[in-house]
Amino acid sequence: MSSKTIRLSAAITLSAFCLLSVALRAEENQVSPKQEFQALLERVKKSDASVDFARMRKLQTQLDDYEPYGDSESHPFTLLRQGNLDGAQAMVDGMLAQNYLNMEAHFAGIQIAEKRKDEKAAAHHRYVFQGVIDSILKSGDGKSTKTAYVVVTIDEEYALMGHLGLQ
Repeated sequence: MSSKTIRLSAAITLSAFCLLSVALRAEENQVSPKQEFQALLERVKKSDASVDFARMRKLQTQLDDYEPYGDSESHPFTLLRQGNLDGAQAMVDGMLAQNYLNMEAHFAGIQIAEKRKDEKAAAHHRYVFQGVIDSILKSGDGKSTKTAYVVVTIDEEYALMGHLGLQ
């Protein structure tokens, strides 16, 4: 084999190795949907106004514990009507621990915080609630199946209908 052929072969092998190395590094640097969701969740908990709620909701559907139908046993409004703010708050906290984008929990959280005169907590619950509503409203116009609003949970569907004044 000539030295020119050996150099060419070495250059091709080195190039292939470099490409493989770059591909492996890119794969290592990819963030999983769960990691990206968790990073966004931390920003939401700090009321970061730049969070892309549409992206976060899409990521939520890729999580192992994604439950689009919710838990029909959890309703803090009964406790709220009874004046049991502590019980309602405990229920809201549990709902949010399971799904931080739970619209029902944030809506109840607003009411609890307002009754307790905790404007900071009320503002945070409004921020999350409105962020999700806005991302749904931006997903379509609801006038046809092609332009339908995109919801990822049943509670989003009900919250949107309530927001639009529908029953």
